[in-house]
Amino acid sequence: MRTRTLIAALSTLLLASCAHHYQHHGPGGRYAAVPNPAYPQVSVVGGRQIVVSPEPLVFLRGGGEVVITWQLPRGSTYRFPENGIVVEGKQDEIVRCGVRSEGLEFSCLNRHTRAGKYKYTIRVLDGSRPLEPLDPTIYNDD
Repeated sequence: MRTRTLIAALSTLLLASCAHHYQHHGPGGRYAAVPNPAYPQVSVVGGRQIVVSPEPLVFLRGGGEVVITWQLPRGSTYRFPENGIVVEGKQDEIVRCGVRSEGLEFSCLNRHTRAGKYKYTIRVLDGSRPLEPLDPTIYNDD
């Protein structure tokens, strides 16, 4: 009986450690199994190409308003400028945008009051040199 209990406990630990291995670190020190659209991760590949994950940012029906915070890696030398995130066209869904955390984060309020597709531009600086902007999408589900 004692051997079975030991084997069950060890099996549980082994499975838990495997699951932990496949998770990635999310916002606020929590672990997330899938990318969170409220905390998109922005990185620069090859010193010139901006990449965002997840892409597109999808917000499902019934979710209410949410603050979206784009994040560059901690310790990064790249920074968001004042116009780091700009949503196309005249709209009032994605509002109150601004730089945070000494340029490592950029936040906007997604009011999520109506369904729609919102193209936006991400800008990142390498020192004072702007990188080629990226134009991903936010989807608000109805």
